[in-house]
Amino acid sequence: LDAPDLFAALVAAAAHDYKHDGVNNAFHINTSSDLALRYNDISVLESMHAAELFFMCKEEGKNIFSVLDAGQKKEARRIITASILGTDMTKHFNHIADFESRLAAERAIAENPEAAAQSGAEQRLEKEIMIEMALHCADISNPVKDLSVYKKWVIVVMTEFYEQGDKER
Repeated sequence: LDAPDLFAALVAAAAHDYKHDGVNNAFHINTSSDLALRYNDISVLESMHAAELFFMCKEEGKNIFSVLDAGQKKEARRIITASILGTDMTKHFNHIADFESRLAAERAIAENPEAAAQSGAEQRLEKEIMIEMALHCADISNPVKDLSVYKKWVIVVMTEFYEQGDKER
């Protein structure tokens, strides 16, 4: 990864829950919220997090992308958006299956590069997939954190769940 890629990965990590409203995608979809309508019931919150980041960056003095050239900005936006959308838990098992498939192909190439070259197999783990998977893993990593940190996050998450449940009544 080059410096602009790392920059995009860090921005995606920092913004992946930007302006989170304490309820999940299913709640938005089931209540036909404005966000669900705006994002057509597809990765509602993740779409909003990414969009709000880029709207914020259009504000005076907040354009963190001004240090990048036009091509780097486009690439950073693509990586950030894909990474944030990759945190949608409804896509978790598809992401894992795709990642495992890519790893298997990568292993096959590493074990027999001549056969891979002859068959035209040029499948490589793209940087976007690696960044997306790293962010997704970090997003769901609470259970492997120090117990004192984990307990604090459990309280926060469970409070959100209970508050959402109260709204659903």
